[in-house]
Order: sequence, then structure tokens, then C-alpha cells
Amino acid sequence: MELKDKLKKLRVQHNMTQEEVGEILGFSAQTVSKWERGISSPDISLLPKIAKMFRCSIDSLFNMQSYWNEEHEKELLEKLEKLRIEGKFEEVYLACIEEIELNPDNFAFYPKLISVVYKNKMFDRAHVARVLQTVSYAEKYCLEKNLLYELIIGALMICHNAENEEQKKLAKAFYEKLPRLQYCREVRANFALYAEELHTQLCNNILILLSFAHQGCSMLAQMDIPAEEKLYFQIKSAEIFEMITEGKYGGALDAELILAYKNIVVSLTTLGRQEETTEYMERIFALVERRMSAKKEELTLYKISESELPDPKGTDKFFMELLKNMAKSKYFKEWCERLSETAERYKKYYETKN
Repeated sequence: MELKDKLKKLRVQHNMTQEEVGEILGFSAQTVSKWERGISSPDISLLPKIAKMFRCSIDSLFNMQSYWNEEHEKELLEKLEKLRIEGKFEEVYLACIEEIELNPDNFAFYPKLISVVYKNKMFDRAHVARVLQTVSYAEKYCLEKNLLYELIIGALMICHNAENEEQKKLAKAFYEKLPRLQYCREVRANFALYAEELHTQLCNNILILLSFAHQGCSMLAQMDIPAEEKLYFQIKSAEIFEMITEGKYGGALDAELILAYKNIVVSLTTLGRQEETTEYMERIFALVERRMSAKKEELTLYKISESELPDPKGTDKFFMELLKNMAKSKYFKEWCERLSETAERYKKYYETKN
């Protein structure tokens, strides 16, 4: 696309008349018309002003490859890292803004801005407003949907924490811009994948759905609701993990399951339901024993590989600490001796394993 065509396309996209463009640039509508017809071209000194007016890069006016090359990217990232190490987060933010203004079409860089604002809790009105302005531009011109949804999620989180109440209310609007589950790519897998790849993706989809359900149950269980209702959602949360692991090795998911069991026992003890408390305590001990004699070649119906059920050292440490803390808790007084003994055996298992 030639410059004349690009100028006209950008003007139409921004709903501007030739008169309005000319007024901003200091020229007549007739001159703008000549540019768009290729009779004449704007002076090179006008290009930065035109790019700023249309919120695009100068390179994009000529359909040239972005100046965002490897060397420039390396230098910029080194600069940002140096400022971050020095704790100059406002300067990191300003450097991100400068880069976006110079090259607004490089949407892949936008998450950097969102990250620095969110991680450094820059939730005042000015910083949040600049993020919203950036995301708004991306919503208009970013064609990469996955990246756009990443930016929307970032804006949602920032608005949620915004100090300004009007900005805080915008969190819901960004939430509603995210696609509903039935429109996500996961449910379209059969249109793009075949055979084993499709099988793997569909199994992953099941895990994703179960994960959503678990998160919902967990959040409901943490709300200020009656004890019986809280217990109901705690049990449902545990059942979801039981569906995934099917009584077999569950990798890092075992940590979520034992924590779910522990919360259920606390609720049952509070409600005085001793018989059910015993049942869930036995599940806790069975889960620990299963991990110490895990046959990792026997996974689940979904044939989840070990890489999909990561089991870092932190999982084993979590088990050891949780067992020791439970042994000291008043809710597990009746089980403290057995819990202590199990924690000690698990510690020996961990030391032998590592």
C-alpha cells in the first residue's frame, strides 16, 4: 500500500475529514486531498506529526518493517532491567510509555507497561488512565486476539486495584469483554486438530473445565456463608481433584487435594460430625502413602504425562509442613501422634528421594 492510500485509510479509520486533518497539520483540505491522490506528498518533517495524529508508527505509514529490531529490543530490555534493579520503577514506566508512543503498532511490547504498573502497584488515577488509553488503542488495532485478551486481563486487574472509584468500576467492563467459555479456542479443537493431538487437547480441555469448577467452589467456600454451605463447596472442590487423579499419582495436584481434605476436616470438626471426620482423615493418610509409593507410570484416564502434572520439590516440602502444622492444630488433636509419625516418615522419603 502506497503512502497516499495509507493516509486515506488512516483518516477514514479515525473518522476524520480532510479539513480536520489539514487543520491539525496546518494545511488546507485541498493539500490533504493532493496527498491522498498522490499528486504531491507531505514533507518528511511532517511524518512524526502525522504518525502521532493517527497513533501509528512512522514505519507503518510506508508499510516498512518496524524499527523494533533485535538490536533495539536488546538495548531497550537492558535499559529497563537496569532501571528495575535500581528500583527506579517510575523511570521504567516512562521508558515503556516512550517506546509505545514511538512505535504504537508493536502490541507485543504493551504487556511490559501493564506489568510494571501492576507489579509496582501504580494504581493512582494518572497511571491507570494511561494503561486504559493504551489498551483502548490495542482494542481498535491489535489483530492478535490472544495478545489482546492478555492486555484486557491486565487492564481488568489494574482497574480492580485502582484507587479511583470510577476506574475501579471499569473492571467489570473488561471482564465482560473476555470471551465466554463456549467461544474460546479450546472448544474449537476438532476443527483444527486430528488424531492423537486432538485427543491430548480434548483431555486438556476437561482439565481446564475442572480447574474452573474447582476455582469457583474454592472461592464460594471462602465467602462468609453458613458452615454447612461452606462445607458443601469444600467437598465439591475435593471431589473435582479426585476426578482428575482417580486415586492415582497426581503430581502437584496432590497438594491441592490434601489441602482440600484438611479444610473439610476443620469444618466437620467444627460441626461435630466425628464419623465423617474420620473418613477424611483416612483419605489424608491414604494420599500421603500413595505419594510415597507412587507408580508414576499409572496415571489417570486422561493419560496426563508427568510434564502436565509437575511435581517440584516444593510440593513435597508443602506436604511435610502441612502434616507438621496439622499435628499442632487443635482441630487435629485426636490425630496429632499419627500425623507426627507420618510427617517424619515423609521427611525420610523426601531425603531418600532427593
